[in-house]
Amino acid sequence: MGLIAAALMIALFHPLVGLLAFLSLIYLRIQDIAPELMGPFSLNMIGVVTLAGWLIQRQQSVSLPSQIFLLAGFLLASTLSLAHLSMDVIKAAIPDLLSKAFFVWLIINIVTTKHAAKAYIWCWLLLTTSLAVWITYQTSILDNSEYLYKDRTQYFGIFADPNDLALAYILMLPVAYYVISQARTLWVRGLAAFSFLSIAYATTTTLSRGAFVAVLAAVPVIFVRDRRRATAFILLVLLLGVLDPYIPSSFWARVESIEYNNPGQSAVQRIAAWEAGQQMFLDHPLLGVGKDQFLQHHVRAAHSAYFQVAAETGLFGLTFWVLLIAWTFKELYRVGSLARNHPEVADLELYAKGLEAGFVAFLVGAVFLSQAYSWLLFSFIGIAAALRQVADAAIMPQQSAADPKPTLAYPDRSPAVRSFLGGSS
Repeated sequence: MGLIAAALMIALFHPLVGLLAFLSLIYLRIQDIAPELMGPFSLNMIGVVTLAGWLIQRQQSVSLPSQIFLLAGFLLASTLSLAHLSMDVIKAAIPDLLSKAFFVWLIINIVTTKHAAKAYIWCWLLLTTSLAVWITYQTSILDNSEYLYKDRTQYFGIFADPNDLALAYILMLPVAYYVISQARTLWVRGLAAFSFLSIAYATTTTLSRGAFVAVLAAVPVIFVRDRRRATAFILLVLLLGVLDPYIPSSFWARVESIEYNNPGQSAVQRIAAWEAGQQMFLDHPLLGVGKDQFLQHHVRAAHSAYFQVAAETGLFGLTFWVLLIAWTFKELYRVGSLARNHPEVADLELYAKGLEAGFVAFLVGAVFLSQAYSWLLFSFIGIAAALRQVADAAIMPQQSAADPKPTLAYPDRSPAVRSFLGGSS
């Protein structure tokens, strides 16, 4: 408890540390492994103390980018989807989304400098690496069956399902790749290479076919966005060459089982869940059956974030959710482009492009997993908005000095539309 008290005190006087502690609990799941140590409200407690620290030290106004309003719309849609259900159901469902919206708000308002943005992304990468190394150690060295489910590695809490764990792994693979490819310091490249190989190997031990497909989807994004395509190809081949001897044969057996004309039991059950989700959406097109209510209408989970959010929140919620996805991708793409053309933010390019490819992997992986309300998704939403604000803040002074009386690129459009089209937000 003394350690927790110390962490809370640090968070109070340094909000960024509190935010990173918040992210650490999301990933390492200490509250699930040792609830008697952390207590049931540890995550929210750190969030509240971090907010208090931000209020004490804040030197700028509250940031409310477009994502916040889209998120508010999605929260409203999720709440309305539950209007026909009991108050107990509403009380159980809404706090979860509120805590994730709060997480996004903290990221946007605390990650306001390039150093803070890099710290957050590196923390995310190292947490993923730590998770991969720890589970590999437990299963390969100690042969701990607690971390295995039918020969597939698993963890606790939100990563108890091997497929969910695999998705958490692969999001940081593109970031690690870009650091290896573009970082200037040798030891940083070495650390990123260790992260890449550790995460990639751990991903294969989950035997997740969805993760394999998601990684394949991210590779073209890397080649399209990387200016040094030949170098990218050689580097990926070298990394895979180092990794290949250690990949379990059972992983390739699972991958080879992906056949359209010979669907296994898992594929049949997934398709049945998708059909059930489609029917729920047709029966309740506007507001859906209610957040977290898919299992009340079908024997299995949705096995797709897209069918999940459509069935549970209807057209109203699906619209805001898709806009959040599109806006997040647009912000990451925009930061990568800005970094390429403005030396003031050139050091953010590799992180923005890595997150962009990782986000593509998430969106493809979410086709097969019920990840509509995932902490991972909300982390992407928050850091994308934060990166865009950091990039704009670094570029604007130089633009103002060069042109003290700038003209609006889209004078007849609203600020939100100008932002989406590439103007400053």
